[in-house]
Amino acid sequence: MRIALLCSDLGIPLGGVKGASVHLRAVASVLLRAGHHVTAMLAAPGPESGYLPLAERGLELRAIRLPRTVRKLEWHLAQVKPDLVLERLSLLAPEGALAAAEAGVPHVFEVNAPLDEEASLHREFDRAAEAREAFRRGFAVSRGAVAVSEEVATWVRGLAPDGFPVRVESNGADRKFLLPPDCQLVQQLEQRLHMNGGEFRVGFVGTFRPWHDIGTLIDAASDVSRFVPTRVMLVGDGPQRNDLLRKAWGSRAALTLTGFVPHHEIPLHLALCDVVAVPYASDAAYFSPLKLVEAMAAARPVVASATGPVRRMVTDGHDGLLVPPGDRAAFAQALQRLAFEPGLRDRLGAEARRTVERHHTWDAVIGRVLQFASGLPARVEGSCRA
Repeated sequence: MRIALLCSDLGIPLGGVKGASVHLRAVASVLLRAGHHVTAMLAAPGPESGYLPLAERGLELRAIRLPRTVRKLEWHLAQVKPDLVLERLSLLAPEGALAAAEAGVPHVFEVNAPLDEEASLHREFDRAAEAREAFRRGFAVSRGAVAVSEEVATWVRGLAPDGFPVRVESNGADRKFLLPPDCQLVQQLEQRLHMNGGEFRVGFVGTFRPWHDIGTLIDAASDVSRFVPTRVMLVGDGPQRNDLLRKAWGSRAALTLTGFVPHHEIPLHLALCDVVAVPYASDAAYFSPLKLVEAMAAARPVVASATGPVRRMVTDGHDGLLVPPGDRAAFAQALQRLAFEPGLRDRLGAEARRTVERHHTWDAVIGRVLQFASGLPARVEGSCRA
């Protein structure tokens, strides 16, 4: 099959470092491994080093020049001749769906967040009404959407025509996370980070943003450190960095701050953790946490805030421990339990890996996405050029 991956968001370069870029590369990698001919149509290719391995495996890249128009995208589609367009939903960008409809090519959106609400809340975005109208235009001519959570799917249905097909598929993990890391490399990393033996290590992986409730994690680890030497390892960086350092200054728990870590080195860092924490402040979180499924794939026991998307992936007491969002005491209790029960840690980690192996590898996720796309009915509406 010839598949076009379309991303019009300048903030998501294919060769970039954040989770959205990792997601984009993961989709391309799985499709190439399955034998499909894949063309990435991108507003931002990003650093070549990030996508060069994909290009060497046959990924074709096409840059979308701004200003983006339906006619320009139609021209690209005419050159690529795809059997399917899989587009990551972007703000103010209905042109991909409109061009695909004009060309008679099946089109499916991949939706990771209620983008207008997210941008208005976190980036002072003042064009929310215009963005919602653009989403409506895109959904009206697309054949369906894949959402990362039920919460995001509900948002899509509120903007799409009645009966618009929506499938929920959480984020997945690359197969490399299922493999045990090189012990020598893990030991070298441990020495480089000056981490002492005998500590109970609680890891967090991700960007330091307000919705990642890392402050509560540090407080909970401080409580646990009254009973056992505890270290919090924060793998990443972000705008909350200084606030977290101030909080950690008054904590009983030790802190290791790694800074930015390339994605291919994340398995080594996970191997240093006794537990991986996935904290959120509110149960209204709609994210499908990449950090959660990757930690589970690496057989790390997780303590996670029980948001809707997390509850659908983790069964409390079976392949992880769930706590109420923002609840310091509950988080500390779960961490303390794992600190003193290594057998429980081993069992939860092993079950977590099995859960990912059965349902949540990127190969499985993308396979279901393609099955969904292949079963969508053809649209019969007339011309939809804007």
